[in-house]
Amino acid sequence: MRYLLEGIRLPLNVDEAKIKQTVREHLGIGLRSFRYETIFKKVVYEPLTKKAHLEFAFAVETSAYIKDTSINFVTELEQEHYAKLALPNGVAVVGDDLKALLIAYLISKEGYHVTLFTSDSVLARKQRQQGAYIHFSSCKGKEAIEDLLISFLGEKVGLKGDLVPLSPVEFSSFVDRIIGEFTKNGGDLVHGATLVGSKLFLGRLKKVFYKVGEEQKEAKFDRIVMVDQGKSGSFYNSIKAKKTKSRYLLRLYIESRQKDAESVIYNDYSHLPAFYESKVVSAKSGNNIRIRYPFACASLANLSNIPVSPEPNLVMIPDRRRLINIMVLDADVTSGEDNYRSALSCCKRINLPGSIPCQKVSDFLLRKESFRLGNVKTTYSAGVYLDNFHSLLPVEVSDAVQSALLKVRSECPYLSSDAILTGVEGKVIPGEVYIPEKVSNIVKAYWNRSCEDLDLVHIVAFAFTSLDDFFGKVR
Repeated sequence: MRYLLEGIRLPLNVDEAKIKQTVREHLGIGLRSFRYETIFKKVVYEPLTKKAHLEFAFAVETSAYIKDTSINFVTELEQEHYAKLALPNGVAVVGDDLKALLIAYLISKEGYHVTLFTSDSVLARKQRQQGAYIHFSSCKGKEAIEDLLISFLGEKVGLKGDLVPLSPVEFSSFVDRIIGEFTKNGGDLVHGATLVGSKLFLGRLKKVFYKVGEEQKEAKFDRIVMVDQGKSGSFYNSIKAKKTKSRYLLRLYIESRQKDAESVIYNDYSHLPAFYESKVVSAKSGNNIRIRYPFACASLANLSNIPVSPEPNLVMIPDRRRLINIMVLDADVTSGEDNYRSALSCCKRINLPGSIPCQKVSDFLLRKESFRLGNVKTTYSAGVYLDNFHSLLPVEVSDAVQSALLKVRSECPYLSSDAILTGVEGKVIPGEVYIPEKVSNIVKAYWNRSCEDLDLVHIVAFAFTSLDDFFGKVR
């Protein structure tokens, strides 16, 4: 039988003999009566003791009798089976990113003809430039996600608990492999296409109108899946769909020295997997700040189509020497779109094209301007200029970021006085869409509202959840 032994805490420099002895003690069996496999490992930092340890989960195979009934069996992955639908005219999927491709691929895998309409000439263009990462926060669950990733990435997926970066080249190859499987399943990919309208008759979809360049075409489908984040306005108007208000986020980055992180968290065991956590911190004002830290395998780059108009983005670069840790902070702009646009405009300098503002974290927390930088040098190659983020950001955002940073300093002790705050990237999260009931079984809209554009585990989970809804199954 195979058992799951989870939540095992061991020192950072633990050896195999110690691991085997610990497993034996937990199971109460002989040292030679089992085999084990590590399925989860992560570094856990304890702010109170200011020390770190490793947390493990093991799959243990043994024929011995296990007295402890609280130890669970390792669950085997069961194949998903969906009810067959009558879709002789096929399915149209609309979207420009990996989420749309995955949904199209998974539907085609079920034996249906799928046409994927993408307005860009290169599917997932921005994601290809950034790369991606894989991180499983738990030792169990999400087996279907892991299985799909392994099928395209093989051993690159690694242990659960690890933070596995994929460079832009690796991620682009991953996307191309999925496209290859999608077309092998009979799927069609139409580049440069935009849905512009539809024709309904007695609650049934008769025609779909779309443009490729300036040429308008039409086709017939049994179902349409919209993964376009609401961009196909003309089509939504044709079916009289309605949308709630969008959310506006400002994303900032904190860069600190990798050396500081290793000395505090790893006690110089720098070969260990990156310490990683994602959490929401509530400020006194009620604003929530989403924090993800630290990425030691990333740098900042301007991926704007207009080089002089900076949009700093996190880019995964696992093949580069790791010198800098980058934290990501997402803050809601509750005061509205005008303040959101104003903040982005304030962060641009006509005389410094492509540059972004920068401030030492210690100065930001003291609400004073920075006149020089310390030992931390930004990874942003297009250039930075010194400024005060309290004057650049809306008041509710700067106050919330300051409050959140004061809270996380105890959990992130390598945030030295030389750490720097850079940014700002704008994120618009569209509101919910309401499809009229008469066409709700024909048109399905799946919009990702989490702003997680580099997390492959999240993206695949989103695709599976959308697929469950498409086939009418509750996971």
